[in-house]
Amino acid sequence: MKWNAVLYNNKHQFVPEYGKSLIQYVNTSKDQIILDIGCGTGVLTNELTRNGAKVIGTDISGSMLQKSKEQYPHIEVYLIDATKLTFYNKFDTVFSSSVFHWIHDQDCLLTGVYQALKPGGLLVCEFGAKMCLKTIWDAFGEATLRHGHRFSSPHYYPTVDEYKKQLIDANFQVEMIREFIRPTPLTSGWNGLRNFVTQFLPDDVAELLSINQNLVFGEMEVKLKPILWRDDHWIADYVRLQVIARKQEEC
Repeated sequence: MKWNAVLYNNKHQFVPEYGKSLIQYVNTSKDQIILDIGCGTGVLTNELTRNGAKVIGTDISGSMLQKSKEQYPHIEVYLIDATKLTFYNKFDTVFSSSVFHWIHDQDCLLTGVYQALKPGGLLVCEFGAKMCLKTIWDAFGEATLRHGHRFSSPHYYPTVDEYKKQLIDANFQVEMIREFIRPTPLTSGWNGLRNFVTQFLPDDVAELLSINQNLVFGEMEVKLKPILWRDDHWIADYVRLQVIARKQEEC
């Protein structure tokens, strides 16, 4: 999937803004080494450095990393697939915000995270939970099907119990796992829903002819206005999963 870093920075800064609350669970003092998986444009990566921690960011999107380098040239960032991490006993914390739901191979992801952590190190992450954005994605799927495109969600949205089992199977000690509903206002008024879908489902939108894109968005807006439109903006129906899990000390 090709990310639009400019659209992300201009219209979807709520993603890293909400992610800032997750940093409260991370020790960011100067003796700490932190890995930020899916660092994107580097906003949260930079926040993690404010108390002196050494932070390394990784992402699968070259355009997002380029924007990160422009904004925060002092931070090391690397183009790395999160399922192919090669670090070993290096980090005190692995941090990730709004990323894990893009990764279906959770076994490889969590194996790599576990190996990257020092014994006793923490995984601190937040991502989409079961039912996240279901109203929007269902409306998109129904509209695109009417115009010749079958939508298959690219996301992995687990329940608390499902993900707790994933973590335990990967040898983590689960210290906290919780689900919460977070209705999220979108920017740009009436165009906010179109911008949101274009940002986060770019491949599916690109497969539609231009005329069909407008028809799909229009049909979505008609269907969702009674549900998700509030005065002058759209509300995205986010449901989140927040995790703190520890790599057990080696005997």
